[in-house]
Amino acid sequence: MNKALPYSDLVALESLMQRMLSSAQVGDWDEVSRLDNLRNGILGPERDDSSTDVVAATTTHDYQQLQEAVLILDQNILKAAVDARASLAQEGKDLRKQVSAMNSYQQANSLNSGF
Repeated sequence: MNKALPYSDLVALESLMQRMLSSAQVGDWDEVSRLDNLRNGILGPERDDSSTDVVAATTTHDYQQLQEAVLILDQNILKAAVDARASLAQEGKDLRKQVSAMNSYQQANSLNSGF
């Protein structure tokens, strides 16, 4: 069962994920990976249920808004990653076409070199 994050951890998580999104948008995937490791530390499996920060904050509208902001950031980071992957896949296809065309040209050129 997931335990609620203390409000202060949720604030830190939102800030970190904003940095992740900024890095993803400029294609700095090494930084996204580094920040993701930090994010995993915040979301670690062991949480202290007795935190009064969680109990007090879960009753506030601010906590819910922050949770929603984190979920939206997560969706946007995922979208940036999917878009980047699609772009790389297309670049790979284009590169293979270029290599194929160069090979065809070289083969045709070698056949014509006897004239």
